[in-house]
Amino acid sequence: MKTLFARYLASTLILLFLSHIIFAIGFISLTFDYSVEQIREMLSDDAEKIADMSAALIENDSDPRIMQMFLTGLQAIVSYSDETVIVCNADGLILYFADEAGLTYGYKSTHLPQYLFDKLYDDGDFYSVGTLGLFYDTQHYTCGKYIFSDADESVIGSVFVSAPTDSVM
Repeated sequence: MKTLFARYLASTLILLFLSHIIFAIGFISLTFDYSVEQIREMLSDDAEKIADMSAALIENDSDPRIMQMFLTGLQAIVSYSDETVIVCNADGLILYFADEAGLTYGYKSTHLPQYLFDKLYDDGDFYSVGTLGLFYDTQHYTCGKYIFSDADESVIGSVFVSAPTDSVM
C-alpha cells in the first residue's frame, strides 16, 4: 500500500506538470500571434513607403534622379528585411518586381489576379497568407496598398509587399 506522502507527491507533480503544459501552450500561442502582428505591421509600413516612392516614380518616370532614388529605397527595404515587392499599375500589370536577387522591370508582362484588387478596393488594405494567386511557390504574408497620385489623389497603381511565412518560425 502506498503511503499518504507518495499519493500527495504524485498528485502534486501531475498538477504541476499539467499547469506547465497549459502555460507553455498559452505562451507559444501568444508569442506566435505577436510575431505575426509584428510582420503585418512591418509589411504595412514598408508598403506605405514603397507606395509613396512609386507614386513619385510613376508620375515622373522620365526623371532619372527619381528612378535612382526609387531603386535605392527599394533595394534598401528588400535587402534589409527579406521581403518581396511587387509594384503594379492601375490595371494590375506588374511594373516592378524586387526581391533579394534584384529588381525586374515588367515582370513577364504578368497581371496579378483580379480578386486581389477587388479585396484591396473593398477593404482599402490587403492582408493575406498564401501564394498570392499562385504567384509564389510557397506561403507568404502579404500586404497590399494603393498608390495614389500626388496631384489629384486618384489611384495610379498598387504595391504588394510579401515575406515568407517561415520568417516567423
